[in-house]
Amino acid sequence: MVALVAIGCAANAQPSLRHGISRIVPAGSKQQGTCDYASGFVEDAPPQLRCWFVVPGRMSSVTAEVERNLRTSAFAVSVRRPGGPAARIVVGQNAKSATSVALIAPGRPLFFQLGKGRVAAAHVGIDISLGRKK
Repeated sequence: MVALVAIGCAANAQPSLRHGISRIVPAGSKQQGTCDYASGFVEDAPPQLRCWFVVPGRMSSVTAEVERNLRTSAFAVSVRRPGGPAARIVVGQNAKSATSVALIAPGRPLFFQLGKGRVAAAHVGIDISLGRKK
């Protein structure tokens, strides 16, 4: 019975995580591919969802909108310029969740692990991961 309850809780987390991601990404974002969901049941970890998007705009305006959206959702926010495939990484945490939003510059691969899906000119790629805290 306990295992069934745990599986039910993990299964119910995906729609909530999708909704959370939709509140973080900028208006006009278009999802690319399918999201990766980890229930955390096997790993004894909190559930996590990772999705990819492309949005028209400049890096500075997309970064500012992601920051605003996170703060509106009660996240504490920090921004880094890590180099590598991501031009910016916006990190947010609140009492229940943690997120990492990698913003990918035009010409760079959105799916950087595979080297695929180059971000078009005048667009920004978004690689977002949102997870629940234990």
